Amino acid sequence: MNPQLKFALIGVAIGALLSNIGSLFILFLTHRHQRKQWILDNKKSEWRELFTTLCRSARTILHNHPHSLGAVAGEQARLADAADQEARMVIQDRLSIADVMQKENVLETWERGIAKDEAGVFWADWWDLHATLVKAARKDLGLKNKG
Repeated sequence: MNPQLKFALIGVAIGALLSNIGSLFILFLTHRHQRKQWILDNKKSEWRELFTTLCRSARTILHNHPHSLGAVAGEQARLADAADQEARMVIQDRLSIADVMQKENVLETWERGIAKDEAGVFWADWWDLHATLVKAARKDLGLKNKG
């Protein structure tokens, strides 16, 4: 076999091999990026649902217990209990941010706030929890914290 032909065939084989390796590397990088983006999108969605539900629940509870979180009856009690249960459920059913929920003791903090008899104290505890969650969410999502 002609030596030039041999080198040409070796060159073509090496070129094809390098092309395939490059394609696999790009495929790996693309898949990795898509997975990271998918996880980030899920986290954003869970954080958004958590904030929406907790804010709505806190407002419902305080609206139905305007002066104290003590005993009320009828529809007000039902609405407040449903809001509390919805808040607890959304805290407990997070998947992508479950580790943050545990680390920040979100359920325990919510339960302590609900146990308060005075609406003003609950409201103050709620804003502390909200600030903690905002800071945790920004960190978890890779956003810079303000202030």
